[in-house]
Amino acid sequence: MGGLIGGKVSQRLSRPLVGYAVAEALTGGLALLVPVAIGGLTSRYGPAYLTWNPVAAGLLRFALCFIVIGPVTALMGTTLPLLVSFSVRQVEEAGVNLSQLYTANTLGAVIGTLAAAFVLIELLGLRGTAWVAVGCNLLAAAGALYIHTRRADRYRELPPAPGRSPWPRGEAALVLVYAFFSGFVALALEVLWTRLFSEGTGGFIYVFAAILALYLLGIALGSELYYRRGTSDLRVLGACAAVVALACLVTAGIGSAGLVVMPIPGQLLLLLPATLAMGYAFPLAGRLVTDSPRLAGAQVGRMYAVNTAGAILGAFAGVFVLAPTLGTPRAIYLLGALSGAFAIVLLSRRRPARLGWSRAAVATILAMDLALGLSGTALGQTSTFNALTRGGRSARHFEDVVSTVDGVGPPQNGRLYSSGVGLTEQTVMTKLIAYYPLALRPGARNMLVIGLGMGSTYRSSLILGLRTDVVELSPSVPKEMDLYYPDAATYLHSPRGRVYISDGRNFVKVTPNRYDLVVADPPPPVNASGVVLLYSREFFDQIRADLTPGGAFVLWLPYGGLWSDFQDELMTFREAWPHEVLVGGGSLGVFMIGSAAPLSFDADALRDVFSRPTTAPDMAQSMDDPHRDAAAWMRFARSSVLATDGQFATLAGTAPAITDDRPRTEYFLLGWIFGDHRPATEGVLDGQVESRLGRRLA
Repeated sequence: MGGLIGGKVSQRLSRPLVGYAVAEALTGGLALLVPVAIGGLTSRYGPAYLTWNPVAAGLLRFALCFIVIGPVTALMGTTLPLLVSFSVRQVEEAGVNLSQLYTANTLGAVIGTLAAAFVLIELLGLRGTAWVAVGCNLLAAAGALYIHTRRADRYRELPPAPGRSPWPRGEAALVLVYAFFSGFVALALEVLWTRLFSEGTGGFIYVFAAILALYLLGIALGSELYYRRGTSDLRVLGACAAVVALACLVTAGIGSAGLVVMPIPGQLLLLLPATLAMGYAFPLAGRLVTDSPRLAGAQVGRMYAVNTAGAILGAFAGVFVLAPTLGTPRAIYLLGALSGAFAIVLLSRRRPARLGWSRAAVATILAMDLALGLSGTALGQTSTFNALTRGGRSARHFEDVVSTVDGVGPPQNGRLYSSGVGLTEQTVMTKLIAYYPLALRPGARNMLVIGLGMGSTYRSSLILGLRTDVVELSPSVPKEMDLYYPDAATYLHSPRGRVYISDGRNFVKVTPNRYDLVVADPPPPVNASGVVLLYSREFFDQIRADLTPGGAFVLWLPYGGLWSDFQDELMTFREAWPHEVLVGGGSLGVFMIGSAAPLSFDADALRDVFSRPTTAPDMAQSMDDPHRDAAAWMRFARSSVLATDGQFATLAGTAPAITDDRPRTEYFLLGWIFGDHRPATEGVLDGQVESRLGRRLA
C-alpha cells in the first residue's frame, strides 16, 4: 500500500525529500502507539478466540493487528519511491540508484535485526529498543531535511510529471508478473527455510535472528552487485530465478535427514546464492519497469507494491498451506519448480526459436524440483523424522501452522518432539504434576492444564475426577496421544474435558472461566523463543486473576538453563505469590507451586489421592513407574519438598524478575557470556538453603 501511495505522491511532490522526512517522523510517532492500540484489541478478539477455529481466529488476529500496524508499515512503504523520485534524473540511473538505496536500506535491516536480538532487547528491554528504533526514524528524517537544504538545485532539473503513469505493457508487464511471483517465492522460502534449518536447534531467538540476518545480508550483497555490474537484460532476471530454483533443490536435499553433512552455519551459507540472486533481481526489475525519470518513483513504487503483495501471500501460504499440506522440504522443492518455470519463460523471451543449453539446464533443475516435491522419498522428509525412522523404527509425523511434530511410541522409548526438540517422555513426573496440586487443595473441582504434551497430565486430571480444560498450541499434538495411550479418544472427547487449540498466554487472558487448579508445563528449553511468556510476571498476575480463592498454580521449571536464569524464574514466581513450595521433579527439574493461601502436604489429603484404586493403573502407564503403594507415595511427596516460603526466597536471592518488557531468559546471550555460568543444579547446591535440599538435588 505504501509503495503505491508513495509512487503516486512522488509524481506530485516538488520536494520528495521533505515528503520522505515526514513519512519517517510519522512512522516513529505512530510506532510508539502500536502497543497501546494492540492492548485495546483484547475485548474484540477474546470472544472469537474461544469460539472460532484456530485458523479463523488467527486470521482475525491478523486483521485486527493490520488495522493497528497498517498505517505504520504503509508509511514505511512510501519511503522507497520517494527516495527514488529524488535520486533518479535519467532512465539509465533507475536500476543503479535503486540498488544503492535498496542495499543501504537492507544492510540497515541486517544491523537492526542483529542489534535488537543480540544486544538491545537484553540491555534495554522491548520498550527501550522501540525508542532506539524511533530515534533512528527521527534521525533519518533530520538527515533528509539536511540534504534537502543542501541540494535545492536538484529539484529544478526535471519537467513536471504527467497526470499518471500508464500501466506497463510487453516486457515491463512481464517483469511486474515476475515481481509478484518472486515476492511470493522469497517470503514463502524465508518461512520454510527458517523451519528447515531451525529443526532440532531448540528454537532460540538467536537462530531465527541469524537466519533472517543472513537472508537480508544476501539480498543486500546482491543489490550491491547490481550497482557494480548492472544490466537491463531481461534474461539476467531469468538467470536469477534459475539460481533460486537450484538453491531450493540443494537446501531441501541437505536439510532432509540423510544428507545433513555440515553444521548449521554451513547449512545457512547455502542460502547465500539464492538471496544474492533475489537482491540482484530487485533493482534489475526496477530498471526494467522504468521508462521515464520523472515517473521513476511511481513505476518503482508500483513494482515494489506488486512484489510485496506477492510476499504477503507467500508468507501466508508458507505457514497456512504449504507446510501443513506438503511438509517443509517438499514445499521448498515445489517453490523451486515455480521459480524454474519463470526462469525458462524469461530466458526464452528474446530467443524463442531455439532452446539453448542454459534453458535445458534450468529445465533439468525444474524437473528434479518437481519430482522430489511430488515424491514421498526420504529427501522430502524432515531431518527429525528421518533420524527417528532410521533403522526401521516407527514414528508418526505431522506438520501444522505452528511446527513439525513427531511421535515415537512403545515398544520404543515413547517420546514427543516439536521442531526436532524432545518435549516430554512417559514419566511419572508428568502425572504427579496433576496429583500434587490436588493433594494440596483436596477440595478442588476443576483444573486448567497448559500444554497437552503426550496427554499424561490431562488424562491423570480426568482420572482424578476433575473437570479439566487443556490448552495446546500445536493442532497436531493431540493426534499423537493414542501412540502413548490406546484409550486417548476416551479422554480427548470426555464430557468432563475440553481441548483448546490455542496458546496458553492468550487463553488465560481472555477466558471467563475460573479454576481451582492451574498447571503449566511449558515446552523445553526455557530459553526457547516465546517460552518466556509463560514465566513472566504478567502471566502470573493473569493466572492469579483466573484462580478461585485459595486456588493453586503449578509451573514446571526444567534445570536446562543457567543458575542465573533459574534464580530469575524463582524471583518472578515469588513476587507473584504470597506462598510458594518448591517440589523436586527428579533429575530434570522442579515444580514451583504458588497460592494466595498457605501450602503444605496434609497426610489425609495425600492418602486420599494416592490410595485411590485408579492411581496404580495410572502410574503403570509410565515407563519409569516405581510401583509404590500409597504409603510410599506419601513419603516420596513429603521428601520431595525442597523449599517453602522462606527457603524459596533464599534461593531466589536478589535476582531481577522476568517481565514481558524484559524477557531475560529468552534474550540471555550477554548474561551467558559475562555472567554466572553455573548450571541450575549446581547453583541450587550452592544456595545454602539447607543440607537436606542439597542432598536431595544431588
